[in-house]
Amino acid sequence: MSFGAGAASLGVDGEAVRPDGNRIGAFADERRSGWGMFGGSGENLLQRDLREVAEDVGEMVATGDYSLHR
Repeated sequence: MSFGAGAASLGVDGEAVRPDGNRIGAFADERRSGWGMFGGSGENLLQRDLREVAEDVGEMVATGDYSLHR
C-alpha cells in the first residue's frame, strides 16, 4: 500500500440568473480528496466530492448567499 498515491478533485464555477437575464450571483466551489492510510477507490472519492459540492451549491441557491469557495 502506498500513502497519498492518488487523489480526486472536483470544481464548479457558475452563476445564478433570473428568467429576465439579470444575474443574481456567482459561485465557485471545489473539493479535493486524497487517499489516506486505508486507501479507497478514486470513484468513491470523486462521488464524495460531488456530493459535498452539490450540497454547498444547493445551500447557496436556497439562501441566496453566493460565494466563491476555492
